[in-house]
This record gives sequence, C-alpha cells and structure tokens, in this order.
Amino acid sequence: MIPIIPKKVVLISFLLAIAICGFSQNVRGKKNSVFVELPGVSRAVSLHYEGSIYFQDNLGVALGIGFSPWTAEYDYSLFFPIQLKLFYKMGNHMIEAGLEPVPYIWFDYYMGSNGRDKRKGLLDLVVAAQLAYNYSFFKDVFFVGAAFTPYIFFKQYDLRYGQYVGNPYYSFGFQPWGTLRMGCRF
Repeated sequence: MIPIIPKKVVLISFLLAIAICGFSQNVRGKKNSVFVELPGVSRAVSLHYEGSIYFQDNLGVALGIGFSPWTAEYDYSLFFPIQLKLFYKMGNHMIEAGLEPVPYIWFDYYMGSNGRDKRKGLLDLVVAAQLAYNYSFFKDVFFVGAAFTPYIFFKQYDLRYGQYVGNPYYSFGFQPWGTLRMGCRF
C-alpha cells in the first residue's frame, strides 16, 4: 500500500525547494568541481564530482559522488563514496566539514563441501568523517587541499545468507586517515 502524503506537506516541501534553489542561484561562484584524492578512500586514488548549493556568498553545502578502485592486493569491489559537506569560503580559502559513507562489497573465500573454494560477498560500510582545507588559484578554477578523514567501520552483512557476520561484541572500528586533493571548479 502506498502511503498518502498530505497536500500541505507536499506544498510546503515544494515551496521550500523553490526558495532554496532560487536563493542559491543568486550567488556568484563556481557550483561544480571535479577532483582527485591521493590516497583516496581505497588507500590508492579516488576521483570525485560534487555540486554545491550556496546559501550565502561564502557558505553552502556540497553533495558529491566518487569512484575508487581498491588496490590489487585485496579482493574488494569498487568503492563509490558519497559526500555530504558544509563549506565556508573566505577568498581563496575554503574549509569543509562533513560525512562520507562508502558502501562496498568484499569477497571472502571458504572451503565448500565438495573440497573446492567458494566465494561469498559481504556488504560492508565505512563512514569517513571529513575536515578539509582547500586553497584555490587562477580565478577560483583550480584548487589544492588536504583533508583529515578518519574511518568508522561497521559489521559486514553476508549477502548470501542475509545476516550480519563477525563478533557481536565488536560492531565497529576506528582508524585515522588523511588525503591530499587537487581539482578544478566550473
């Protein structure tokens, strides 16, 4: 059964969306960026795209998605980090703070009943907090920066059996991490 949404909620949501979009379009500035992080989410390299919505000339929110292959020594799927950040811009300087959830699948091998190796996929989630500084140059087209991105790990979800695996008493872990980034805005 599809839930019925009251007309007032739809109207208020629509008006709020129009106000935010209209307000953000009046601000001058570059609203899109593409950048590379070294080392990225996968500890190798990651490529990101993000769009920005400005609330004022120097304050806004950025939403982005990235792509990051895992290093060849591990058996993981590709990473697609999703970024949600608040930013504050002062001339050529920008400070960002936000979260970056990264769902991925890692593959585990085990011995089957027939004596052959079998593979199962485990869905995992890493959440990286993010505190970053960027410096832009050449009329705010290019930027370089650094970010502190500590990881928070959660339990793995076994796709084959539809259940969580691992020790029930240790459901998460923490690891400090950082990246260097360079990119362009348009």
